[in-house]
Amino acid sequence: MPGQGDIRKRVGSRGEECARAYLLAHGYVIKSMNWHTKVGEIDIVALKERKWVFVEVRSTRGASFGLGFQSVDQRKQQQVRRLAQLYLQQNQLIDAPIRFDVISIWFKNGIEREPELYHLQGAF
Repeated sequence: MPGQGDIRKRVGSRGEECARAYLLAHGYVIKSMNWHTKVGEIDIVALKERKWVFVEVRSTRGASFGLGFQSVDQRKQQQVRRLAQLYLQQNQLIDAPIRFDVISIWFKNGIEREPELYHLQGAF
């Protein structure tokens, strides 16, 4: 029987798969998935129309605590900004235009079914 951590990991992985497919279908080029350093991890780094888009993906199975995007607090936003800066430095893209998005995935009918997806462009 899978533990709570296993279920959360499966929900998170499935949510990132759905977000990736959604972005690809909407003309984004995925440059990196789960890019990480000692500071943390960026779920998706994508490129669209010469703009680098750093995407935080939040997946939930229920809405009792709100939808996933509501959990991207000030601290998480700061972390993603720091990570984006590191990514840009490492890839010599210092002056590149950027945007921070959040994709919220809600598996209201189970993770094997199609979720509701909310894409907040320029979320922070």
